[in-house]
Amino acid sequence: MAIDEDAHARNRRALMGAFTEHAVVEHAAVLEDHVSLLVQRFRDRVDAGRGKAVVNMVDWVNYLTFDISGALSFGSSFDSVKNGKAHPWVEISCSFGKGLALMASVNFFAPLDRAFAYAIPETVRRKMTYHRELVHERFMQRLGMVGKQASQDYVGSVLKYNEEKGEVRVPIQELEANMAVLIFAGSETTATALVSTINALLRQPEELGKLVDEIRGAFGSVDEITVASVGKLEYLTAVLKEGIRLGPPAAVGLPRVVPNPGETICGRWVPGDTFVSLNQYPAYRSPSNFTHPSSFIPSRFLPSTPFPNDNTAVFEPFLVGRHKCLGQKLAWAEMRLLLAQMLWEFDIGGVEGEVYGDFGERRTYLFWEKGSLNVEVRPRNGSDACSSLSPDAIPPINA
Repeated sequence: MAIDEDAHARNRRALMGAFTEHAVVEHAAVLEDHVSLLVQRFRDRVDAGRGKAVVNMVDWVNYLTFDISGALSFGSSFDSVKNGKAHPWVEISCSFGKGLALMASVNFFAPLDRAFAYAIPETVRRKMTYHRELVHERFMQRLGMVGKQASQDYVGSVLKYNEEKGEVRVPIQELEANMAVLIFAGSETTATALVSTINALLRQPEELGKLVDEIRGAFGSVDEITVASVGKLEYLTAVLKEGIRLGPPAAVGLPRVVPNPGETICGRWVPGDTFVSLNQYPAYRSPSNFTHPSSFIPSRFLPSTPFPNDNTAVFEPFLVGRHKCLGQKLAWAEMRLLLAQMLWEFDIGGVEGEVYGDFGERRTYLFWEKGSLNVEVRPRNGSDACSSLSPDAIPPINA
C-alpha cells in the first residue's frame, strides 16, 4: 500500500493474475458456496426460532469475508460460517488495526518514538504476534498443498509468476508478508462496506423495499443468483455505492508522494517529495460534492440521478492509479452476491429497542470498530421487508 515503486510494481504484477476478470470467474464457486452456507445458517436459526431469528450481522459478515479471504489466500477456509463462531483470527481484527495505528503514530514523535513504542498495550502486541504466527502457519500449509501451485489463489498466483519468469521475482519472505496484509485487506474492508450498507437500509425502509423488489423481480429462484447474474442489478450496485460513501472502508488516506519538482493539487502548488493523501470520509460527506451528504439516497448513483450536479467523480473507494485496489472486482462480486441471496430468501428488519445510528459516527483505528448490528430475519412472505422495524428505532437523518 505504501512501499517503494519498484517493490510495489513487482508485487502487483505477481498478484495480478489472482484478480483478473477470468480469475473472478474461477473464484465464483468459492464465493457462491460460502454465501449459500451463510444463508443456510440463517435458515437454521429461523427454523430454531419458529419463524424468526435475531442475528448480529457484524459477526456473520465478518465470518463470511474472512472465510472467503482465507480460501482465496491460502487455499482453505477458516470455517467460521460453518461452525457458527469466530475463528481466533476474526476476533483479533479490530485490535490488529488499532495496533497498526498506534505503531504508525509513534513514528511522528522522534526522538521519543522508541520510548512510546513500549507504551503499546501488551494485549495488542500479543494479538499482532499471534497474527504473524497464524499467517506463517497457513502460508506453510499452502506451500505444501500438492497440485495447487498453479491455482489462481493469491499464493498460487505469485508462485506461478515466479515460475513463468524463471527466477524468484517475489521472494517467499516477501510473499508471506503480503499475505499478512491481504488477509485483512480482502476481508475487513468488504465486511465494513456490507455492514455500513445494511445499517443504512435498516434506517431507510423505503430504500430496502426498492432493493428487495429489484432482487425478487429479477430471479425466479435463489439458484439463479450467481456472481455473473448479480452484476446486472443496477439498483443493488447503487445501494452498495451509497452505503460505502457513508461508511468508506478506507478510513484513512493512504500516503502518496508528490513527484519532483511538484504538482498543482486542487488549485494549490505542492512541492515535490511532499506526502499527500485524500481522506474519503470528509470528501464523501462534503456538501460541495454531494447533495444532502449525510442522507442515504442510492438513486444519486443511477443514470437518472435526482442530483445531476453531485461530484460523483470523487467517489473512488478503491483508490486510483497504479496503487488502486487489485481486488475491487472480487469485492463487488462478494457484496452483490450476499445482499442478493439474503434479501431474496429473507425479510429483514430492525430489532425492537435497537437504535440504528449513522455508521460514520463509529470510531476507527485504520479499521472501523463496527460494534454490533442486530437484525431480525424472517422467511420471505411477500410483505413489507421492513415491517418489524419500529420507527422509534430510527434517529432523525440530517440533510
